[in-house]
Amino acid sequence: MICKNLKELEKELYKRINTALDTEVADAVKEVMTDHIVRDVYDAWEPQAYMRRYNQSGNDIGSPFDDTDNIGLLGQENIISTIDGDGNLFVQNMTLGSRYYYDATGWHISKNAEKPIAGVIETGRGYDVSGNAIPRPFIQNTHDDLEQNHYHTEAMKRSLKKQGLEVK
Repeated sequence: MICKNLKELEKELYKRINTALDTEVADAVKEVMTDHIVRDVYDAWEPQAYMRRYNQSGNDIGSPFDDTDNIGLLGQENIISTIDGDGNLFVQNMTLGSRYYYDATGWHISKNAEKPIAGVIETGRGYDVSGNAIPRPFIQNTHDDLEQNHYHTEAMKRSLKKQGLEVK
């Protein structure tokens, strides 16, 4: 890499940083989030009034209705990463609520249908069914885990080294 001035150097560095963010750093964050979905959501509480989709479509859980386009919380297509113009990486779980839920009286249309449900799971508020739903803060725990263990920083360093930069 030969840059003729500071402006070219800055442009090249941002390009490489964005490449790192869009690949290895995003993958590292998604991996930590997936781990927290399993530990903090699925392992923490067993629902009594609905069936989980995990990473499967709603139709795979026994719904008599067509719900094949609605993949569960672990579906990698629901964990979305984007980079803004300032070099910030955002990773969000955009899983939509299933159109139907099941309770002792049968299948019902969900008030969370086709709406993002990460906030409902994170806070424990907004479920269709009453009962003992507890907050399962997988997003906050992902953030805290990254802050404490710096997986994203290590991923950034690895990616920049792969791109030919000397990183300490």
